Amino acid sequence: MDTLALPSVLSREASTCWHKDQLWFDAEPPDRQLLDFDREEAFMAEGIGKRECPTVGAWVSFSLVGALAAALTGRYIYPPNSEPFNWAGEVEHHAWEALWRAVQENGGALDRAFIAAMLRRFLPRQHHAPPEHPYYESMFLYGWDSSTCMNTSLKSVGTLLPECVARGQKALETLPQNEVDSIRSVALHVPRMLEITLARIRRTYWW
Repeated sequence: MDTLALPSVLSREASTCWHKDQLWFDAEPPDRQLLDFDREEAFMAEGIGKRECPTVGAWVSFSLVGALAAALTGRYIYPPNSEPFNWAGEVEHHAWEALWRAVQENGGALDRAFIAAMLRRFLPRQHHAPPEHPYYESMFLYGWDSSTCMNTSLKSVGTLLPECVARGQKALETLPQNEVDSIRSVALHVPRMLEITLARIRRTYWW
């Protein structure tokens, strides 16, 4: 498959949490969050499983979003060869723009409910805690930073906890077959995205 180097600067063309109208994937029943979490864990269990992966949530997000984009476009994303200062600090935003373009290009290739859930989970949203210092973080990253999915947080590379993988496998059994098929087709691209991401981490992280 082809690869696609992400741009050095954000295009600002993707929809954001500040869109003047409610985004189509946010127009769902209020009980969706628990099911979205099940989809997310099923995706991680199928795609990451027992493989090494980043412990830094933004780079886990990059790997999973990259797999989604690859499934839709046939191209694996990777950071620019010469990253500008703080490119990594905006990696979630860069990944979001890549995912948004991929869905615009070929979103119908995957189950609509699954795509909607992934867009909800990976959209960077504004948070106000504390109020005087708002910041942007996706629901995925918010959950990752407050969960115990990893074997270690003292290193930049680790593995998912067995119980996290088990929860995802169990969740997969409860989802409709169309969603299961989409999750499995996207999960096939996660190993290659993990290779891309881990190469970047091992090149730049000292821990």
